[in-house]
Amino acid sequence: MSIRYMKTKKRITAGYSPGEKYLAKIIYGETVSLEKLSEYVAEASAMTEGDIYNVLVQSQNVMIRLLTDGVPVDLGRFGRYYPKFKAKSVETYEEVTNETISKFSVRFLPSVYFRKKLRDVKFEFHEVQPKSYAPKPTPPTP
Repeated sequence: MSIRYMKTKKRITAGYSPGEKYLAKIIYGETVSLEKLSEYVAEASAMTEGDIYNVLVQSQNVMIRLLTDGVPVDLGRFGRYYPKFKAKSVETYEEVTNETISKFSVRFLPSVYFRKKLRDVKFEFHEVQPKSYAPKPTPPTP
């Protein structure tokens, strides 16, 4: 399978060569829900779809708790999630407080195995009519 993309026009306002340019844009497939993911995993295992769903839901709960407690979570061949935050720099050690910390978030780093898989991804062009150029439907005549 390959990643589908389309060609699109974009106005570039900054940088070396501003103006209207063309670039590739990914065509996303339909988002897979937790229920559908459970179904796919169940098809490839001896566990039931309900068991898989429960494991995934509980894994989410545990990962959220761990990450919000500052604990990285390693998911093996998938990769590692790290908690992180932004911090304002100050002049002295004593000035560093909770107020200098902002924007807590989570960073995902793919594993070496996953990064190798990402390097092997193939791309496939699909012609897509841009929405702004799509003809407007004509109303039915009585």
